[in-house]
Amino acid sequence: MEIERLPLAIEEVMKLDTGDHVVSTFILGKKPSLMIATQTGKAVLRDAGWLEQAASFKTKGQPVLSRERRDSGVRIVGAAAVDENDWGLVLKSNGELVAYKMSDLFATGSLLPGQAPAQILAFATFRLPGTAIVPSPAIVPGTPAAPKG
Repeated sequence: MEIERLPLAIEEVMKLDTGDHVVSTFILGKKPSLMIATQTGKAVLRDAGWLEQAASFKTKGQPVLSRERRDSGVRIVGAAAVDENDWGLVLKSNGELVAYKMSDLFATGSLLPGQAPAQILAFATFRLPGTAIVPSPAIVPGTPAAPKG
């Protein structure tokens, strides 16, 4: 949407339904993928092209989870634009703070692989200082990774 069309107050744009919440905001930039974390430990990966640009202020958001999953209590705790050089940081309900290489999350799709059950309370991403920004193709779940080298 063109910047000239944006109003001055956020209240003029965002109209959430009862029960809806904003849990994460981010700038997509040139990142090829989106990582969305649920409280159950699922790391949902989407190609950045999955996002649809809003055509008007009346456009509703895109659902990430099916209605059945939402109705069963699954909730999103965080989301970020990412590439394989980023890191994910998770705060678990047992108080543990765990860092993950994003490339590992791309491969496993889980924030709790082989770990004792705990809920995810928060999810954030970061890049280590000095890490080169290496362009990489978007990684789409269910497709083989591009060969390294």
